[in-house]
Amino acid sequence: MNSDIRTKWLIYTVLIGVLPILLRLLLTTWGVKISLFSISDFVAFGFVLHISILNEIEHVIGQRQWKTFQNGISIAAIFIYGSFSCVLMLHESGFKEIDLDGIKVSAYIAAFVSLLTSLSVFFRPNRVRG
Repeated sequence: MNSDIRTKWLIYTVLIGVLPILLRLLLTTWGVKISLFSISDFVAFGFVLHISILNEIEHVIGQRQWKTFQNGISIAAIFIYGSFSCVLMLHESGFKEIDLDGIKVSAYIAAFVSLLTSLSVFFRPNRVRG
């Protein structure tokens, strides 16, 4: 049963969440003149991961303290990704005092940490799912 849930998570969450990143990489290999990576793709990936964590935690039986902690982490991460989105919109509106390189690195690191967090939730050995 757990392997089915993990397989679905991998397909529905990770592969769909990373799809914009993969499509962008594919297009650049075909010679399309776009950036190799986009901050917004990684922001979307982070949103998808944390929303899936929130959904998964609803189905875990017991483990109240762990669930509360994971909910808090995911809600905080969603606010962080919302902040990235807001900064991108400000930059798009003409506010040029934003260090996009710093935001880019931060978003990439945040997405990687979010993936690790998701892995720790979905591959937790002692979880009981209802």
